Amino acid sequence: MVKSQKRNKLFIMLVLLLCSAIVVVWWVFGQNGEAEKDSAMETAQIISRDFSSTVLATGSVKPQVGAKVNVGTRISGKVENLNVTIGDRVVKGQVLAVIEHQDMLAQVAQKEALLTYVSTQIAALKSRRKTELARADALVAQRESEVASEQQRLESVTARRQQDLDSEQEKLESVRQQRNAEAKLSKTRIVESKATHEFTTKEVGRMKTLYEKDMLSEQSMDKAVTEERVTNARLRSAERSLTLAHTRLSWDVSVQQKAVSKAETSKIQDIAVQEKAVGKAKAALEVAHRERDAIASSIATDIQILESSLPRYQAELDEARIRLSYAQVTAPISGIVGTISTNEGETVVAGFNAPTFVSIIDLERLQVDAYVDEVDIGKIRTGKECFFTVDAFPDREFHGRVVAIYPDAVIQDNVVNYDVVIDISSPFKNLLRTDMTASVTIYQKKRKGVLMVPRQAIIREGGHKFVLVQSSNGPPQKKAVKTGTSSGGNIEIVSGVNEGDTVVIENR
Repeated sequence: MVKSQKRNKLFIMLVLLLCSAIVVVWWVFGQNGEAEKDSAMETAQIISRDFSSTVLATGSVKPQVGAKVNVGTRISGKVENLNVTIGDRVVKGQVLAVIEHQDMLAQVAQKEALLTYVSTQIAALKSRRKTELARADALVAQRESEVASEQQRLESVTARRQQDLDSEQEKLESVRQQRNAEAKLSKTRIVESKATHEFTTKEVGRMKTLYEKDMLSEQSMDKAVTEERVTNARLRSAERSLTLAHTRLSWDVSVQQKAVSKAETSKIQDIAVQEKAVGKAKAALEVAHRERDAIASSIATDIQILESSLPRYQAELDEARIRLSYAQVTAPISGIVGTISTNEGETVVAGFNAPTFVSIIDLERLQVDAYVDEVDIGKIRTGKECFFTVDAFPDREFHGRVVAIYPDAVIQDNVVNYDVVIDISSPFKNLLRTDMTASVTIYQKKRKGVLMVPRQAIIREGGHKFVLVQSSNGPPQKKAVKTGTSSGGNIEIVSGVNEGDTVVIENR
């Protein structure tokens, strides 16, 4: 029982000692904490100043699109000459390397010889066509002249034979008229002789009556008989003359009709002969025309066949020359040789991807690729001014502007960034190099007369923002404020305090 009471007293004393120690410790350290707290409090005055919000980003110097080119070869073969080394400055079109190309030279010579041969053949055929066409044209002209001559001869023969026929027909008509005139005259004489004979016959009969009555002398009777006989003879002579005239008419007309028929026959025959000659000349002319057309067509076909092959031969020659040009590896841009991956004497094999000889970088065409956080990317627009610094020249600012924003994100260490391309406007020749790290500041907007306080002065409680405004005769007063954009370590105060107020900054 006694031991139990001693233990209780000892426990109570230990508890009292522990409480006393806690009170002492609280007093000592509590007062020191208040002192430290009071010493950690800072103040800042709310001031009005020009404000420019910015976005900070990190990036790197990169060549512009097309400012870095990997140069290779499109043919296989041994590298005969490599004319550059790392760091050499080259100009566009400069020969960087030469691939063996004797076989391609031979192919070009072969294609040139073939094209020259075909061109010579075409020229020879054209010359031959010109000569043979001239000869054919001369023959055609000769045949045309012969046709004209034979046609003229036909006209001459026709005219001459028609003239002969007309002459014979005129003779026939003349003979008819002449013999008809003779027959008419003989008829007239017959009529006269017949009348005279009848008269003398009657006279003889009357005188005979008188003679029988002895009323007429014998002499008168004889005279009358003689006259009667004479008139009768004249009548018979006239009748014979008429018969002769009819006979001569018939004969002469028959003879002349034969002459006319002969003239007609001669005309027909001669015209037929001459027409045959004209037909023969025309046939010869037609043959000459066909020969000329055949010559022109045949040679023209040969020329056309050869000329149609010229584009193919020219294309083959152009292709051979183009392949020959591949033997010379030239610089596609001007710049600095960055890397060399093939040595002189090595053999390269061209496949789907051309083997790379050298890489060329144009250090006068650089840009900055700044990686902006997804939180700030909505604030970035093309045309925004900016500046950046590089570690090689930390005290030098290079200015530029935003020219492009890549739509695809760049994820680095699970952080989403967007590539913002910046065109450099400051001179940077012989200063910047590719892949230099750049600290980029992109301006957003500039405003004047903006109330600014340090970021640390803002107190956030329950979704609201406050500042502690220092009072002249008491502790700081807690005031609600509305903030705007921020720039660096400062933030805009839209409402809640006035210019000149002093705010307390707690070092938390």
